Amino acid sequence: MARSMLIRCPQELCMRPRHAVMAKTTKKATRGPQRGRVLLLEPDHLTRWSITTYLCRWFAVETVESSEDAARLVSGEPFDALVLSDRVSDGEVKTLHSFAAGQNPRVKTIRTVTAASEPTSGQMSLVQLEKPFQLAQLAQLLGVAQPDMA
Repeated sequence: MARSMLIRCPQELCMRPRHAVMAKTTKKATRGPQRGRVLLLEPDHLTRWSITTYLCRWFAVETVESSEDAARLVSGEPFDALVLSDRVSDGEVKTLHSFAAGQNPRVKTIRTVTAASEPTSGQMSLVQLEKPFQLAQLAQLLGVAQPDMA
């Protein structure tokens, strides 16, 4: 059975007292007043924690470690954005985006990559974010941060 750990989001980050982030490997993430939902597919625990902690002030962030878990979530629930690791294959990215677009046609898909490449025409609304990146860059791509926040 997966053990969950409650991580308090620092007040200076979330600007809301008592804002909590559920850091579980089993899909639950943030609670509190949010504007939208983001699915984060990232196998690395520290990266998952960092992105979730940063985005918790704007979004309910669901985290998963595998493409299979992500597919189960996006095929049954609407998300405003998908943030996918560079460890996810091109085919899996297309499949996840397709499932997510079935629930929300305006879903935005952001893929973190180690070296930016030219997206193929079949990648719809895929945005690539080259690593290493500032978390404010990700927030800006999601439409919630000002460019000077970096």
